[in-house]
Amino acid sequence: MKTLRVFKFIGFGILGLGFITLAIFVTMSLWNTLIPVLFHGPVLTFWQTAGLFILSKILLSGVGP
Repeated sequence: MKTLRVFKFIGFGILGLGFITLAIFVTMSLWNTLIPVLFHGPVLTFWQTAGLFILSKILLSGVGP
């Protein structure tokens, strides 16, 4: 019974990481499709987009729970 709960937490962790990765790729795709064409802005890499994603989360919702 206890191992089932551990596998459940591991599964949710993997699912959460997959969701965050998907959200970063969607943000990167939208940025790289629109911003360079419309405003002559830079093309972002995955890690730059992840930083932008984290920064926007901090600025818009704060650090606390």
